[in-house]
Amino acid sequence: MLGYGSPDAASVEAMGQLYLEGFGLHLLEQDRIDELLLVVYATLAHGMTRYTQIAQECAQLPPDHAGRVDNELSPLAGANSMFLHLLRKMLVLERRELGEKTGTLDLLWGIPRAWLRPGSEIHLPNMPTMYGRIHLEVTAAKSAIACRLRWAGAPRDGLRQLRLRLRARGGRAISRVQVNGRAWGNIDRKREVVLLPVDKRSVDVKVSY
Repeated sequence: MLGYGSPDAASVEAMGQLYLEGFGLHLLEQDRIDELLLVVYATLAHGMTRYTQIAQECAQLPPDHAGRVDNELSPLAGANSMFLHLLRKMLVLERRELGEKTGTLDLLWGIPRAWLRPGSEIHLPNMPTMYGRIHLEVTAAKSAIACRLRWAGAPRDGLRQLRLRLRARGGRAISRVQVNGRAWGNIDRKREVVLLPVDKRSVDVKVSY
């Protein structure tokens, strides 16, 4: 995973944080979320200083006999930036093909299930996207997840698909969905996705389990 090796080495010797975003984005776009989260948490555990989350260019793998990871390089701001970029894309992902936007905006596409455990909240205030700024609030309860989406202005031209993924704790199956108080059937239960209207400046969603 994001590794460096030497000609006489039988395995990867180091993990390089600088290349995290490209690799992680590939996993995200391929919908390999569990693998993506393994990369994210491995980077936090082995590629950054504890509590301060300062990244270096690479970290030794595996740890030595005492369980220590040898980080000999100086802190690298670019690696921290790459991690933050990937985290942002896990929350708000504008789909692209060959560098051009596709008209699809995905929300919460790659977040951990633990972030939606009962009692949890997610707030994305004034989040910029290619299609305008959004405010997103998510509140998770035992039997339902409520979401409130607000556009700062009218969605810009070019937005053709707006998808909200709610990866509930424990992989619970969606029972029913309401959008703006009405029953909503435009959902993909297998992928835990609700397809939202793209022509509304305000969207309230309630997903029951």
